[in-house]
Amino acid sequence: MVFFTAKKIKQISNLGDVLKKKRRELGMSLSQISKRTLIAERYLQLIEDEDWQRLPGEIYIKNFLKRYAMELGLDSDRVLMSYSDNGSAYETSIYSLQKTLPLAQSNFFNIPKLLRNSALILLVVLFVGYLGWQTNKIVTPPELSVYSPVDNLVTSESKIIIQGETEPEVEVTVNNISIPVNEGQFHEELDLQQGLNVLKITAQKKYSKQQVIYRKIMWKTNDISKY
Repeated sequence: MVFFTAKKIKQISNLGDVLKKKRRELGMSLSQISKRTLIAERYLQLIEDEDWQRLPGEIYIKNFLKRYAMELGLDSDRVLMSYSDNGSAYETSIYSLQKTLPLAQSNFFNIPKLLRNSALILLVVLFVGYLGWQTNKIVTPPELSVYSPVDNLVTSESKIIIQGETEPEVEVTVNNISIPVNEGQFHEELDLQQGLNVLKITAQKKYSKQQVIYRKIMWKTNDISKY
């Protein structure tokens, strides 16, 4: 008799390769995974390639990884931990820099006047730049992904499901009607009108600009004329 034991992920040196290998072991394609998880196939490919810079953002990456790992039967917490560990070297370098600041400050007033003034000007420029960056961050439209429906959909159903994801504390509207958002996730059923329906889906923070996505839905009835 052959016994099988559950296999845990202890250390993941190459997260993308582990996910790809597990998917292939299960005999599943990216297209199949995409349909089951509602994650766009191109995002799944970027995850397996570990091309994090081309993915929508941090909250989306972690959400995608969690859903992908669960679909593959992997420990989602360990997968997320492995992803987070990739940034530890950067965090360590920042922490080391912060610890050296008091020593630098103790010698600051021994620097010649010209260099000291140059350093002060640089600090002012950096501060102003930081304020500009924070202001831009506030007014920048939030990220918005609409998984369902796809654009230019033709359907015989009179109702449609609007499903997608955005950032926390964002208001989402469909044709200027607000819909519920739970931790960045939204899922709402809407009635269609016969013919072409144009859905304007918007996401907006309190002071930000709007992020807008349009979806065109054609509702065609299947009525058969009787003669």
